Amino acid sequence: MSIPIGKMITVGLLPSPLKRAYYRMKGARIGKGVKFGLLSVITAREIEIGDDTRIGPLSFISVRKLKLRKRVRIHSTVAVDTNELSVDDDSAIMEQVVVGGMLTPRSRLVIGKRVKIFPYSFLNPTEPITIDDDAGIGGANYIFTHGSWQSQLDGFPVSFGPVHIQRGVWFPWRVFVMPNVTVGEYATIGAGSIITKDIPARSLAAGSPAKVLRTGSEYIKEFSEEEKHVRVQEILREFA
Repeated sequence: MSIPIGKMITVGLLPSPLKRAYYRMKGARIGKGVKFGLLSVITAREIEIGDDTRIGPLSFISVRKLKLRKRVRIHSTVAVDTNELSVDDDSAIMEQVVVGGMLTPRSRLVIGKRVKIFPYSFLNPTEPITIDDDAGIGGANYIFTHGSWQSQLDGFPVSFGPVHIQRGVWFPWRVFVMPNVTVGEYATIGAGSIITKDIPARSLAAGSPAKVLRTGSEYIKEFSEEEKHVRVQEILREFA
């Protein structure tokens, strides 16, 4: 991944209103209230940015096609180098996240609504990575869609394949995801786990490699309306 130093010290130094005008002049569709931080730059053939989206200082996005919907937050020192990046409403990529690696025609990262990717994570979308609505990718997580170095002709294993993280999944810190994996909706993965195969929906999995520990009602409690009311009161008391 090469850092576009030249653009960062030229276009990147423009104030946010002039950057908006510059990208619009180049054909970008940019909504109202969009702001660009100091030394942040975009290199893309197609740019679509929705209302009230923010791109923080010292961040660069180098893609063929960029689509950021409404109220997206790309925080400072984020580096993106892939074919396509799509981020839906109210999602955030936090500080010092890197998205990049070997490029193929299929390389893309697709992020749904209300997703948060926490700092220091590395995502490698050589094959597609899809993160559905309401998922949380905790700090220092690693998501890889290929694993190869030694020669396949000499008998070494080589793996390429997409990763799909479904709705409401939660990864805490230092989860490592290998290629050809789907994590089912509302699954939770223990910190420090390595995911090498599919994880079923609504389950708790942990370990290296990750194994399912509990599923369904064994893991997720079902509250009555009265129990929910009591729970809300307890939460409000704690906030107070």
